[in-house]
Amino acid sequence: MQLIVFLHVLAAIIWVGGSAFIAFALIPGLKGEDPATRSDLLRKTAGRFRVIGWAALLVAIGTGVYLAVTGGHMKSPWIHAKMGLVTLLLVASALHDWYIGPKLGALVRAGEDPGLYRKLAMILGQVSFVLALVIVYCGVRIVHP
Repeated sequence: MQLIVFLHVLAAIIWVGGSAFIAFALIPGLKGEDPATRSDLLRKTAGRFRVIGWAALLVAIGTGVYLAVTGGHMKSPWIHAKMGLVTLLLVASALHDWYIGPKLGALVRAGEDPGLYRKLAMILGQVSFVLALVIVYCGVRIVHP
């Protein structure tokens, strides 16, 4: 059971930490770059994190379900809140990573105005990060009501 808890916490750290790095270090650090260079660096860096991040998210979900069921937490209102928020996180992150982000990059590389897609990518990234933090809080409340 301790190994499952460890994997669950590690997966959450990877997801939340990676998201924080991209939002608060990588993107602001690229602000002075020309649009094509910025797009290329974001595509490469975020593409590498996408594989690691999504694997971590899937591990967190799998271990979380196992812990909820075997730990007797299924009656907790916090687990239901967490499950709903994880569903929203999956939708927001999937839209960001597999539709909005690639469309934004393609527009920038083509020299077109990515205005709406840039705004949507920023909003979905911020929403995903806030959801991740609230999900972590729900996890704490599940084990420490």
